[in-house]
Parts: sequence; structure tokens; C-alpha cells
Amino acid sequence: MNTEQNEKVSAKLVLSRIGWFVISGFAILAIYLVVMAPLAPVLAANIDPTDTGARSARFALVYLSFAILYIIPLYLFLFRNNIGLKTEVLRVTENGFDLKTVFRAVYRRIGLLDHVIYAGMTFIVWAARALGSSFIGFFMVQQAGFYSIPIPEIIGALLATLCFAAEYALCLVTAGKRWDKNRLRRGGSGNN
Repeated sequence: MNTEQNEKVSAKLVLSRIGWFVISGFAILAIYLVVMAPLAPVLAANIDPTDTGARSARFALVYLSFAILYIIPLYLFLFRNNIGLKTEVLRVTENGFDLKTVFRAVYRRIGLLDHVIYAGMTFIVWAARALGSSFIGFFMVQQAGFYSIPIPEIIGALLATLCFAAEYALCLVTAGKRWDKNRLRRGGSGNN
């Protein structure tokens, strides 16, 4: 493994990545509030407050939508303007875009660290919920839907981590293809 391509793992880098994951979670709440604010009066008029089954289903749906919406801030905060990552992707795709090469380079550089950090955060949320503290889940709101499904919570935690991995991969594919498409030169030849 070429060590000069890897991010130097430091406390500052880890705290920065944790911060971006938490900020992405809060961004989901902002997106949700902007979308739901105009719909709230209409929905409130059509909801039966005595139907607890429907209420639980609505909460599960809202929480699962948080998991889906998480891809938006994840892409915007961690991929869109990440010059170092863009440079790395453009370097490894200089002779042609190959998804396998992009994944290998990015996961060597920062992707594996991101997944380990996220899995650690997921474990902390799961452990806190198991001990009876659900407040910490507020920092990882995108995972709430996986804990509202009637399955063991440890499986919900694993599903949340897998969902993150899929979203991360989708963000990487989207960013990588966008960067490659907009590159100025390929392999020393003229403009594309």
C-alpha cells in the first residue's frame, strides 16, 4: 500500500469525520422540516390520533426516510468539494474510468477509515439504546428507522451500517463519474 496516498490518521481527522457525520444527521432534520412544514396542516387533519398502529408505521416511515435522505448531506459534505479526494480519483482514472480502481484508491485513502468510524458510532448508539439512553440516537438520527423495525436492535445496527456503506459507495460513484466527466485532459491528450 502506498502510504503517501493515505490520509494520516490523527485525532483531528477522526473528530472531523465524526463531526461531518453528525452534521449530516442534523442536515437531514433540516431537509425534513423544510419538506414537511407546508404539508403538516394537511397531514394533521387526516391523522387519527387514536390509531397507535398507524402512528408507529408513520414514525418508522419517517425514520427510514431519514436513512434515505442521509445520502444528500453525505454527498455534499464529504464528496462534492473534497479536492484531495477529487485529485486522487482523477489521478487513478487518468487512462480511463474504472470503478474498481476508484473504489480501491478511495478506500485506501479515507473510505475504510470512514466506515470504521461510522461503525463505531453505530455501536455507541446501539449500546446506549441497550442501556436505556435513546437521546444519543439524536446525533445519528439516520439510524433511528433501523431501530424501529421489529427486529433485534443489533441487526438494526448492522443494517444501519450496511445502509451507510451503500450510500457511501453511491456517493463515490456519483462524485467519481462527475469528476471524470468534467476533467480537462485525459492522459496528456487534448481536451475531451
